[in-house]
Amino acid sequence: MATYSSERIQVAAPPAAVFAKLSDPTTMAPNDKVSTTADSFSAELPMVGHMTMRVTERRADEFVRLQAEDSPLPLAIDIHIEPGADGGSVVQLTLEAQLNPLMQVIVERPVKEALAKIGDKMRQLSFDTDNDANNG
Repeated sequence: MATYSSERIQVAAPPAAVFAKLSDPTTMAPNDKVSTTADSFSAELPMVGHMTMRVTERRADEFVRLQAEDSPLPLAIDIHIEPGADGGSVVQLTLEAQLNPLMQVIVERPVKEALAKIGDKMRQLSFDTDNDANNG
């Protein structure tokens, strides 16, 4: 099993708001290439084909696990959320994939670059912090 982790990502929203957004795929903007349900998102990926990632574990305000379904490559993405400075959050992504040693060397750089891009996008996400106050 190969494991790749992102850097720790500073997000300007409390853990509850980050968890609410990242644990519910329908809060992500679906488009003509991505479809979502409350527990999964699916897309057509180059050189992979159709892939579905399903939320298989949620721990309120701290952890979300996504696992690939019907994928030629068994993989999981863990999203770790913890309180950060000034009421924000710190998020770290971990990708685990079942790869042979040669593939680990080949994919290490692209996977790390992809995790960095996801981190950059995560910093730009809009988190609805009013919802938490109105629903409590």
